[in-house]
Amino acid sequence: MQNPYEIAERVGPDGVLTLSHLPFPIGQEVKVCIGSTPDAPTALAPFAFGLHTGLITVCEDFDAPLPDPFWLGEDETPS
Repeated sequence: MQNPYEIAERVGPDGVLTLSHLPFPIGQEVKVCIGSTPDAPTALAPFAFGLHTGLITVCEDFDAPLPDPFWLGEDETPS
């Protein structure tokens, strides 16, 4: 199977889809799959830094190695 060939075209106001500049020889049979693509996402408002300053704290040992019992599953508490 060959790699798929993709081309982006728009349906005209009369509902007709015209494919042009296809790289196939005249008379070659091709399979055409038509799908829709989502509209371009709307632009988001710019992010404002510092809105939540001080609401989260990180422990001083955050990046410390975890003990072996944690990795071996011996640290689990019954639920």
